[in-house]
Amino acid sequence: MKPTNDEYEEISLEFTDKHGKIKTFAALYFPDRQISTICDTFENPETNVIETKISNPGMTRGDILQYFSKHDGTCNIELLIRSIMYEAYQKEGLADMLDDGNVRHFWYTHLKVILVGIMGKDESDSIKSAINRSWGFAIDSGAVTYEEMNIFSEKESGRLSIVKDSPFNNIIIAVEKLSFFSSFNWLPRLFNCTLITAGGQPSRAVARRFILELKNLSIDLDQDFHMCVASDLGPSGYYIQEAFKDQFEKAINYYGGSGKVEIHRLFVRKAQVTPDLLKSQGIPWQPKSDKKTRETIWSHFCEKTDGGLYIPVPSGWNGDVFETDGRPMVRALLEMDAFSTSVIEKSFVAELLRIIRETNDESKIMIPEIMRIFNELKNEVSDEVFEKWKRILIDPLKEEFLKDTEAWEVFIDETDEKDKEEINDRYEELFDEKEREKREREPELFDEKDELEEIINLLKAERDKKIEEIEESYDEQLKGSEYILEDVDEGIAEKCEDINNEINELVDEQNDELGSVDEEYDFRTEKYNKFKEEHLTVFNPVEQSLKSDIDTKFAEMGYTFIDLENRDETRDEVGGLCVNSKLLIDENISCFFQPIPTFKGEKLLEKASVNKDLNIGKVRDSFTPTFMVAMKTIWREDTKDIEFVLSETFEMKDLFQEVKDAMEETEKEIEEKE
Repeated sequence: MKPTNDEYEEISLEFTDKHGKIKTFAALYFPDRQISTICDTFENPETNVIETKISNPGMTRGDILQYFSKHDGTCNIELLIRSIMYEAYQKEGLADMLDDGNVRHFWYTHLKVILVGIMGKDESDSIKSAINRSWGFAIDSGAVTYEEMNIFSEKESGRLSIVKDSPFNNIIIAVEKLSFFSSFNWLPRLFNCTLITAGGQPSRAVARRFILELKNLSIDLDQDFHMCVASDLGPSGYYIQEAFKDQFEKAINYYGGSGKVEIHRLFVRKAQVTPDLLKSQGIPWQPKSDKKTRETIWSHFCEKTDGGLYIPVPSGWNGDVFETDGRPMVRALLEMDAFSTSVIEKSFVAELLRIIRETNDESKIMIPEIMRIFNELKNEVSDEVFEKWKRILIDPLKEEFLKDTEAWEVFIDETDEKDKEEINDRYEELFDEKEREKREREPELFDEKDELEEIINLLKAERDKKIEEIEESYDEQLKGSEYILEDVDEGIAEKCEDINNEINELVDEQNDELGSVDEEYDFRTEKYNKFKEEHLTVFNPVEQSLKSDIDTKFAEMGYTFIDLENRDETRDEVGGLCVNSKLLIDENISCFFQPIPTFKGEKLLEKASVNKDLNIGKVRDSFTPTFMVAMKTIWREDTKDIEFVLSETFEMKDLFQEVKDAMEETEKEIEEKE
């Protein structure tokens, strides 16, 4: 920063954006003048009337055009906005003279009078974009800080950080939609970590304030951070994911740390999308941006998802249409709301446990381990119930739906069996012919061979009759006859070597032909299984719905340890846990005493995060096999009389023609290969 004249300093700070490009924050700073008019409001004690006083008069329109004009004479709005921000930071923020507020509050106190009142601008999209870009440049360059500007984001209400004394302060759960905050805010309480919801777009202010909290708590900012993300499967969903990472890493770097953020994308991934789910839940995508911008955004999304998403052209669609696989299609996205909350929740829990187990020592895994043991029992029984009701409700539908495929499966087996039988019969005749040829060549040897085999069979039969009082003479005669038979076989082999070679060649030819039949069988079977699997995806939403209904029913039970202490099957086991001195809270009440389901309580978590000497082995041992069996028995008993119905259905259709076409296509491909 060097003075360019006696009136102002030219501020220029370089920084790297999230794409690795060098950007520059530029502003003009007037140490002895004021750009923005600053007013004070106060209540007159004599009149009890709220009055306004201009404490620092700002520039006039002429002044602004003198210092902030472009070459064409128009006002450089973004330079003006950045300069006002920098001025407020230097003159008011560092002196703690700014009121608490959000970015919108700063618009009213510092920007609106100049942009609207003096420069005649309205609050258009271009002005809003200019303000957003200016905040981004100002914060990312370090020219100003949200903290010194007393800027609070409204999205702070969508952040829950439980990191004091936490062994898991480097774990962040990041969710796109603010509506999911209430659904998932038990997760940070369980794992002593942080939940942040973007509300459509991440907030730099939220990221900065969180990292500042970590710094003030003397938490290591050089460690690796793990961010578990759930966002829509669409261009904005991946933008949000990348913005989260960029904002957190910049905040870490600003406060002196070197830690990096690793993204764990849980939902929605393209691999999780079935054709039927996309067909029923896919949403056409075409933002109101210009075509070039749309193509850039879509290209980035395709790189992240191996081609993006497409759906058939909806009725009444008047947007862009693209030919994909020979069909007209439109670009699409899939919102995370297409999946049930319980499915997303389970994915978060599984990933958090995996991260914790791989990145922490055993003493830090106590809480997740308790949760895992307890929840695993419930999940085992839940899966059992699902399999039962799947057999009752869904499997018969699948069987009826796929009845026309049975003919194809029978055709494959019968064709394979018939082709092999024809080959084997043909070669059997050839082998018999060769054997006759050998007999005609060496009749004396074959007569001797027949006699020896008859003697051997008679000796074996006689020996078997006297198995309990067998004499050695039988064994000696038998061995002698077998030795003579070996000599005869060697003689036949020597004198009929050429015929044996021809037989071996026939065997090889037979195996080659049988191998071709096996290849055709494998090809037909592969086509059949693919056809079957693709058509069975129609049941995925139905199965997911049934599983969700069952999981919901189990969640509604919500057993606490106090509930279990009142049951005969588990009273003794739970009583033992509840009086364990290692698991008592300050009031000498069991930390398992919860008004809500066991693993959503805060007391147990606080205990675990502070007392690092608790041994995970003792926690595991506290859940005896007797107790775990009793718990599963309780869940089974409490659900055995519950009747489930399908809340999700599908349209049954006749697959006869599709099966027929698939069979014919398969046979045609086999013929073409031949």
